[in-house]
Amino acid sequence: VFFLPMMVGIVSSTMIFKWILSDTGIVNTVLRFFGAEGFNWFGSTKTAMIAVVIVSIWQGFGYNMVIFISGLLSVPKSLIEAAKIDGANSIQIFFKITLPAMSPSIFFAVVMTVISSFQVFDQTFVSTMGGPNNETNFPFGICNVTLLIALKSPNFTTRFSSLIPIDNSPHTFFNTIKC
Repeated sequence: VFFLPMMVGIVSSTMIFKWILSDTGIVNTVLRFFGAEGFNWFGSTKTAMIAVVIVSIWQGFGYNMVIFISGLLSVPKSLIEAAKIDGANSIQIFFKITLPAMSPSIFFAVVMTVISSFQVFDQTFVSTMGGPNNETNFPFGICNVTLLIALKSPNFTTRFSSLIPIDNSPHTFFNTIKC
């Protein structure tokens, strides 16, 4: 169940969250039921980035959970039993044995999460198209801005055909694109 968001495409999960967080969606309906005012989650400069982050966390939660579960299962039981025999309590076992044994899994999950955080163009484009007042455009993503301009352009092929290099060498390609 927790891994299901990873199997659903990013565009599909973003559309689901657009529906959940819409003006007539589940979240705003529950807020209104309890007397609170609903939000325009993807349309407000205060909440647009929060909504994109919530979708990103939900999307990657199952993947990281699988990594952490495999890390927990790789902790040697003999070390935990030896620590119990030596009189260690649960907190000491966690911080002195479990956490250090899981450090490769934690490192891998952090690296993969950082890498996936740089790949959120499609999510922001589907949900906000760059957001209200460019709130969800990421400053590090010059390629994201180029793609956003290209996808909004009615004659994409004629405007951006100059980005295609003449020869197929990687050096020419990366110098042309500058990403």
